[in-house]
Amino acid sequence: MAAVERAISAAGHVIVNMADFPTADQPAAELCRERVRGCDAYVGVLGTRYGSPVRDEPGMSYNELEFDSATAAGLPRLVFLLDTDAEDVRIPPSKLIDLEFGARQEAFRRRVRASGLVTQAFADPATLGQLVERSLREMAEQVRRASEAKRAKQAEEVKQAEEAERRRRYGIFISYRRQEDNYFAGRLCDRLTENFGADRVFIDVDTIGPGVDFTQDITRAVKTSTVLLAIIGPHWLAAIDEQGRRRLEDPDDMVRLEIETALAEEVRIIPILVDNATMPRPGDLPGSLSGLGRINAFAIRYQSFRNDAARLVTELQSIVPDR
Repeated sequence: MAAVERAISAAGHVIVNMADFPTADQPAAELCRERVRGCDAYVGVLGTRYGSPVRDEPGMSYNELEFDSATAAGLPRLVFLLDTDAEDVRIPPSKLIDLEFGARQEAFRRRVRASGLVTQAFADPATLGQLVERSLREMAEQVRRASEAKRAKQAEEVKQAEEAERRRRYGIFISYRRQEDNYFAGRLCDRLTENFGADRVFIDVDTIGPGVDFTQDITRAVKTSTVLLAIIGPHWLAAIDEQGRRRLEDPDDMVRLEIETALAEEVRIIPILVDNATMPRPGDLPGSLSGLGRINAFAIRYQSFRNDAARLVTELQSIVPDR
């Protein structure tokens, strides 16, 4: 075993074996399994002697328990079998005979060979040390290649996830009040769709399907957009509901929710002033929307819609990423 220990130490590994286990207030078999699970690899040298039976599980030796524990833990296993039939075997005859547990050891050796595991035979300590050293080098190379492959796979998965997210993102979200700016929003959406594609423009009428939670879908779409166009008409600030309350004071108002979400998620906002509308001042807005009042606006007039929309498209082309 000295040759094996030298080879393992030379490879930079720390040796763990049952002989070095500390005193512990737990069953020996449990401690053995625990220590094996904490290792990076298993090196087993199987001669003709079975070894000491486990104190609390006497049906197997520590050697066999360690092998089974390594197998259960999925550790790389390097197993070396003494070739008792070799003509030049250099093991003292007294070491080849196990009068008490020889049958168990032979059964164990047969089980290892039948497991499909690739084993290596040795006839003397020097050869064993060389085999262990070479096997550890090959194992380290396999681990390195596997680690590199894993990192490459993870990097590719991240790249694919980012690409999927990028493709999933709406480029442009159109926020508007149906009662006031329905026609203008539809006309602007058509122009943007011509230039960016229908899958890059979100407008609630065309994009939200039946049976979909309206609020959740709107919020998700804002969060995954590059820019939000807030269409502001002459009555946008003062719009009231059926009870005569200003809509922007309602926390559930969809326009308020859209702009609040864009501000919170740092989605770029471009206020679109329609029909000579003016930008609301921060003090005229609910506190959660005050940031909107400090953003530069873009004016589009009905009488010059074609030219103004073309200028907006040019502006958006520098903001919305290509696919």
